[in-house]
Amino acid sequence: MAIVYPRSLPICAFNGECSFQLKRNQSRSLTGAGSPNAAEVAPAMWEAKYRTKILGRAAFAEVGAWLESLRGGLRTFRATVPRHRWPLAYPRGFSGLTVSGSPFSGSGTLTSIGSGRDTITVGSLPAGFVLSPGDWLSIPVGSRQRLHRILEGGSASGLGAVNLTVEPVIDPAVVTSGDPVPVLFDAPWCDMVLSAPFEMPRDPVRGGSVSFEGLQVLI
Repeated sequence: MAIVYPRSLPICAFNGECSFQLKRNQSRSLTGAGSPNAAEVAPAMWEAKYRTKILGRAAFAEVGAWLESLRGGLRTFRATVPRHRWPLAYPRGFSGLTVSGSPFSGSGTLTSIGSGRDTITVGSLPAGFVLSPGDWLSIPVGSRQRLHRILEGGSASGLGAVNLTVEPVIDPAVVTSGDPVPVLFDAPWCDMVLSAPFEMPRDPVRGGSVSFEGLQVLI
């Protein structure tokens, strides 16, 4: 069967450890008066470090094959944040939530973007839908998916709209005047490639654990 990219993470990777941090591309200097000066020279990108739990032999082999299929930094995978598939207020998912009488799909619609492009309004949500600081969402930009973390959340109005502050800022290519832009809250993700050699130390009895790192692909 043909492999489709970007590849989803192996299921076992959701049960291990992960650090997800924003890599900022900035130039820094001091002014003549001694004040720090910083400028953004390129868009910020997410970088992730994954380490699975101790795996059995079959899962260990499966993850090894998955990593090899990425061909180092040539093929992409869907980088998600383990243990944050859903917002903090919904640790078991969205069962029972509805929008206009239909089950909530886990996705809203981007309706407006603030002038600083770090504030947004999302609609088509269940009334009272709660989003908290630290929750995640993703939106499409061209053929890629961009991941954002919520810095200031809120509860959706009776019309299903909520105002959010996010990081990193929304890409300039994203506009709300054309086709609806979906905002994903169910397992939000971004495109990544492997950014370092992966490690697969073998346990004498079982398969062992696997560690790998990824860096976001923007275009």
